[in-house]
Amino acid sequence: MRFGKRLRALVAPLSVRLGGVAALLVGLMIAVGLVGVASIAGVESASREMSRNVAVPLEDLGLASAAVSENRTLLTRVLLVTDPTDDAASRARMRSNDQLIEIRLRRVEATLLTASGRTALAQLRRDLDRYDTARADVLALSDAGVDPLRVFAFNRQRALPVFDRIVVGFRTLFDSKVALADSRQRAITSIQDHGQSLQIGLLVAAVVIGVVASILIGRNIIGGLRTIQRAATRFGAGDLSPVAVGGSGEIGQLAESFNVMARSLSIARSALHEQHALVAAVLTSSHDYAIIATDLDGTITVFNTGAELMLGYRSEEALGLLDGRSLFESIGAEDARSRVAGLVPRTEGPAAAGCSRAVAEGSASGEVIVSRKDGTKLPVRLTVSALHKDSGETSGQLGIAVDLTSQRRLDRERRRTRVALERSATRDALTGLRNRSAVTTELTSRLADGVGAGLGLLLLDLDHFKRVNDTFGHAAGDVVLRAAAERIARTMRRSDIAGRWGGEEFVVIVSDVLTDGGLTAAAERVRAAIAGGTVTLADGSDVTVTASVGGVRAAPGATVERLLDDADRALYYAKRRGRDQVRLLQEAPGDLASEADTDVLRLAESLSIVTSLREGAPELHTTQVADLATRIAHQLDLPASVVLRCHLGGLLHDLGKVAIPDSILGKPGPLDADEWAVMRRHPEIGDGLAERIPGLTEARSAIRFHHERFDGTGYPDGLVGTAIPIEARIVAAADAFSAITSDRVYQRGCGRRDALFELRAGAGTQFDPDVVEAIEVVLSDSAVPWVGHSGVVESADAA
Repeated sequence: MRFGKRLRALVAPLSVRLGGVAALLVGLMIAVGLVGVASIAGVESASREMSRNVAVPLEDLGLASAAVSENRTLLTRVLLVTDPTDDAASRARMRSNDQLIEIRLRRVEATLLTASGRTALAQLRRDLDRYDTARADVLALSDAGVDPLRVFAFNRQRALPVFDRIVVGFRTLFDSKVALADSRQRAITSIQDHGQSLQIGLLVAAVVIGVVASILIGRNIIGGLRTIQRAATRFGAGDLSPVAVGGSGEIGQLAESFNVMARSLSIARSALHEQHALVAAVLTSSHDYAIIATDLDGTITVFNTGAELMLGYRSEEALGLLDGRSLFESIGAEDARSRVAGLVPRTEGPAAAGCSRAVAEGSASGEVIVSRKDGTKLPVRLTVSALHKDSGETSGQLGIAVDLTSQRRLDRERRRTRVALERSATRDALTGLRNRSAVTTELTSRLADGVGAGLGLLLLDLDHFKRVNDTFGHAAGDVVLRAAAERIARTMRRSDIAGRWGGEEFVVIVSDVLTDGGLTAAAERVRAAIAGGTVTLADGSDVTVTASVGGVRAAPGATVERLLDDADRALYYAKRRGRDQVRLLQEAPGDLASEADTDVLRLAESLSIVTSLREGAPELHTTQVADLATRIAHQLDLPASVVLRCHLGGLLHDLGKVAIPDSILGKPGPLDADEWAVMRRHPEIGDGLAERIPGLTEARSAIRFHHERFDGTGYPDGLVGTAIPIEARIVAAADAFSAITSDRVYQRGCGRRDALFELRAGAGTQFDPDVVEAIEVVLSDSAVPWVGHSGVVESADAA
């Protein structure tokens, strides 16, 4: 009894202890269960969080980045390649890439979880818009045919800086992915923490409930977590191989999330590597641009092929060995154009000293002279920009230089070409003096400016110049013309203008001559200079050169045409007075046509007689036409030179008929179509003959065009109205009057009154009305005779 009590006393505390232990064990089991449930819940929560964070479609971001880089390459190709087909394909590919970029960025935007990521994406979108605008401007300049160097400079200033910011934007988004990786790490840490708690709970539970449960839990959960943990460690080291965890539970889903993330990161990393390779290739292989980058100490970190070619240094000489600060500090200085920017051996110094003002201000651009390795100087356009770390801190500077040597050479060539073109447009090619058009323009301008009151005009003609050409050849004539031009130019004052008027004629505009004596003195100075010595030809022969000079002072309201006609009249008088002398307009008589060169007149009269006899016309016909044409010209108050052309034209207007067959000229009846075709050629034939006969060139216009009609239906050229030379219009009317009043093989002449009636009927159609009116005035003078139908001279009063 006592043992039982004592046993109960011993057992009772033991029971209590065992019960407490059992209760404790039960509590521990419950606690372990709760901890296990909590751990599993934590694992599930961490897994779900990780799944959300790593579900971002990184391949979209990589593809968008690659598309931007491809657009940069395509833009360069469009600017460099001139093939229209390739150009169209490149532009279409850029538009396709723009659409791809937008779609991919929208998908990225939908999956961004961090505020920094969304901010970076918004900035990236703005930079992409700026790049599109800059690219459109560059393409517009290229399409407009702007100088390629200017297009590349514009591209560098507008598009490339924005492209750099886009690269930074993609880098920021990748940084956002780093934030996701941090989130992933926190999830892994949470998993690890929960896994450890779960391991402790499972260990205690294993002690309590048995080895089997511990083995099952360790195999299904802890093993998977350890595998994921090892994968996370590998991810941190850059190993993106997949996680080998099977099953469809939470651990399996977590492992699959890791695998999705690994594939996305692998795609993004490949795209980033391709982008970096492309940028590196562009930087290093460009021959047109020198690209140099330095750190804050001035140490050169980038020195591409273009820099090697431009500056003469090898890359290994420049990288880390040369100091680039002097190159960049030349930009931004007020005297940047006069400073010499160069590369110098590296020196020690504080890092801040390497920052130029351009870097401090962000960027700068200007034209400077750089020193090459061999000491030669090179003009370049240098653009300097600051380089920044992701934190915004300045890390160095980047310089892009373009050689301006070719551009400046091209500019010089263009200036020389422009000057040459301007000179050729205003200068005579043989003598170097101003040409006829330039002199006329200058004379018109001076008269319009109101300086005509003090203006004089000299017209010069080299005496017997035709003899020089005929004796020594045209090359010798050119030598004489150049010598005369040089002598004329030496006499010119600063305000005078000399020019070649045509052939052996020169013209001089003299200013500030208020008297005839002043104009005569200026003309004598020019004449004496021309006659001042002989001209030596290529064969050693010496030729004496003289000139006749005619001068006129501009009266108020004078016109260019009137001045030239008056000067021509004075020149003609100087030649008639014996040549090698100066004559002014007021010294010339009123009728110079009667003083025409005797030899020329005799030749013209002889040819006119031959023509009349050949045609069967009265011998006095050409004389009457010449006399009537001269009087009409005087009635119209035409210049002396025109009067002379009318006189010679009247004598020779039918010169071409000497080549027409007798059967046509002497045919008594009307001509048929073929005969008319032959007859209508006589004006052209006569023009050709006069061109070949010295002294008769003044008659060519009247000969060729005297069968033109005022209404444009004449021949040979169908001229209309005042486009027909005035001497031809006058000779046509005078010829018609003489033909109507003369007996011919095919008709009998009529009286003066009937002839005038026919002329009035043809006024405005066949004849110039002003010329017909002048004929009536001339023939109203009873002192003017004409050949009647009987072949005798009749008075104006005859019926």
